[in-house]
Amino acid sequence: AAPTMRRLDLQVILGTFAIAFGSLVVFFVMLHYRSNGRGCDQSLTDSNGFMCLSDSMWAEKKRIFRLQTEHQFTSNSVEPNTWIAQNAHPVLTCALEERLGGFGDGGKWICDPSTLAKQVQVRKQTHPHLDPPCLIYSFGSNDDFSYEESMHERFPDCGIFVFDHTGDAHPPPYVTFSRWGLAGQNFPPDNATGNGPMYTLETIMGNLGHRGRTIDILKVDVEGWEFVTFVPLFQEHFLPFHQLQIEIHLEIAKYGQWFFQQMLAHHLVIFHKEPNVMQGCGGMCAEYSLIKMAPSWFEGP
Repeated sequence: AAPTMRRLDLQVILGTFAIAFGSLVVFFVMLHYRSNGRGCDQSLTDSNGFMCLSDSMWAEKKRIFRLQTEHQFTSNSVEPNTWIAQNAHPVLTCALEERLGGFGDGGKWICDPSTLAKQVQVRKQTHPHLDPPCLIYSFGSNDDFSYEESMHERFPDCGIFVFDHTGDAHPPPYVTFSRWGLAGQNFPPDNATGNGPMYTLETIMGNLGHRGRTIDILKVDVEGWEFVTFVPLFQEHFLPFHQLQIEIHLEIAKYGQWFFQQMLAHHLVIFHKEPNVMQGCGGMCAEYSLIKMAPSWFEGP
């Protein structure tokens, strides 16, 4: 029992630090906007310092969010392409969202990259010993680093960590590559296939010295492993990331409603959706982008 309690105590301490750090970043972002004559305290609070809108516009945005959320699941179809077309739509808009990476397959939609760039500069001033000042995790690469190249161009101060357990890779110098896969539990290397080990997100963050940190952008393209990977994350309420870009594969009609209801319960909302009609998916996969909102976003009228 003692080791478990010590582990829980450490998680509580790290969680408290993460909340305090996030609140401090929001505070400095608020000061920045106030100094530029823009009063948007409520929207900055609700969006974890990411969006600045007047109270009246923000109230309307909340109204639309609640209306859209009530109609998220209108089909019980077992056909993936039908399920994708009729369920799990974006319920929030990012004013300056941008597609980074390739313009074809491989690109991902990011919520307001310019805001994240500003937040990184604030962190460098308020936490100069935080190295790197922001974290980008990318699971599944197939030795294609066009997405990471684009991310590095926009966020040169961010640490970019790429993971793929299925083969060799030739990453650019600004990428930290690990031949690890993402899973719902830890697995050793597979000698039969030559694949590397698979680890939980918590184990990976610990291995890299990032325990207690928040991942700014998490990209997940793990070819169907996404559902079993997220089961323990939901169960343990361990979703330490601010934005999620994820490709959902063929079993979306079976697990999709549960998956996105769990995301919403953990304050992650969809802001972009893009069916993947490339060969191999044929309209039966979809790319989703989500952002974590503060608990206050879900409160009030």
